[in-house]
Amino acid sequence: MKEIEVAPLETDEEYTEFVEWMSPNTTEPEKLGYPGMRVLRASNGKSVQYAMIHPVAVIEHIASNPDAGRLERTLAAIAIYERVREACEADGIAEIYCSTLDRKVGNLLEHGGFERVTFEVWRKIINESQPTEKEA
Repeated sequence: MKEIEVAPLETDEEYTEFVEWMSPNTTEPEKLGYPGMRVLRASNGKSVQYAMIHPVAVIEHIASNPDAGRLERTLAAIAIYERVREACEADGIAEIYCSTLDRKVGNLLEHGGFERVTFEVWRKIINESQPTEKEA
């Protein structure tokens, strides 16, 4: 069996094949227009797999002062979102995710235009050797 090699798309034929394969596997083909989108092709002399890769921003571990009022929390969340959005636009990032277990924050996000994502997400930490803030 030949070794699998991975590289960005190089030809119109590869792009056409990718689009044909992708069509039944996504409901969001518009993501190809994302500024940071890249498509990788895994091959061993023939195309085996394609993957769309793009950077995203993740806001997580939102912690609110338990004594803060609803309006204060709302204004704080809007201010944080706006700062993240500005950074994303500057860096060519087209999606912001927010991870929270706090249903009040979730309700606020939904009211602010975020959609609840219902698919499973897997994570791999690739910089485990980096010291945490507590260790630094």
